[in-house]
Amino acid sequence: MQVGLKTSTGTHLTPSPLSGGGVTRSGAVKKTTQAPVRPQTEFPESPLISTRPIRYNVQLNEQITAVQRADNYLRNTESQLLHLRQAVYGDSGKNSVGQRSENLSQLLEQRTALSGNTVDRQLQVHLEGKTRVGFTLRDAQSILQHQEKEMLMFSLGGAKREITAVQIEAKSSPEQTLLRLNQGLGRWGIHGKLDAQKQISFQVDESQWERISTQLSVRGEGHRYPAEQFFPVKPIAEQAVEERVQDVVAQPRLMKSKMGELDRVLEQITQQRRRLTHNKERVRDRIEGMATYSEFGTAIAASEQLAQKLGDANRDYASLSQALGGQANVNHVTVKNLLG
Repeated sequence: MQVGLKTSTGTHLTPSPLSGGGVTRSGAVKKTTQAPVRPQTEFPESPLISTRPIRYNVQLNEQITAVQRADNYLRNTESQLLHLRQAVYGDSGKNSVGQRSENLSQLLEQRTALSGNTVDRQLQVHLEGKTRVGFTLRDAQSILQHQEKEMLMFSLGGAKREITAVQIEAKSSPEQTLLRLNQGLGRWGIHGKLDAQKQISFQVDESQWERISTQLSVRGEGHRYPAEQFFPVKPIAEQAVEERVQDVVAQPRLMKSKMGELDRVLEQITQQRRRLTHNKERVRDRIEGMATYSEFGTAIAASEQLAQKLGDANRDYASLSQALGGQANVNHVTVKNLLG
């Protein structure tokens, strides 16, 4: 990553081949011109000169990447929705509506890859990159209602079959039963919760959803589930925003009567992008905190004055010696940081 330090076209510095120990600070360089107003730049903006050898650590790099990918995907989705809306209410014809619908449908189908797993099925942002799917289990309430002691054996098929056991004690409360389920199913990333009406629902990482939705089964002891063989659980995913949009765009002829649904999706995307704007500001603040020269233009002014001083040093042995010593004592990590 290049350091955002601009140098004057009329002055060139000759690097010294010397290297060595610590550097001694000289007197502060006085500002000769008033710093101009800082212009708007693309996100993220690098500091002019960093006080740290590694300006962007792994965590900050991941945060920047997640914000960029989420914002790019939501911006493209918003743009496609607006184009589709314009086609529906405009005079562009049925062919244009169909093409816009197909473009939007393809964008939704590629959500996971295009967003880097930062946007979930509800078109909500998850910058940690772990989108989740909410679902319910068939006959899940019977697990909570029965009071008998029972051992449940859950099986997850696929390339490698896995089994986990859940021991439910007699007369367990719904909360105690849920705790046991979370302990057993948690190894597959499944987590359950109870709402105010004691209805149970689950969540799982979206990367695991395809396997969970088709390969999960359970065997009991005849109370909650049959004892003879494994019984397919058949998880049912909650309806997602992207699915509702897909239902709308699949019927171009009826789309005008269903534009209210798309308008609500547009409002949701606006709210999510507003959140991302706040995230961008926090990232910019972190980057600004790394800069030695926090005001725009001060690094350029300082470098120009230093170049002038070095240019005049050939007539003053003491100044020349001090300049060469300063270059020789600059730590190699600092040089690498400036040139990197």
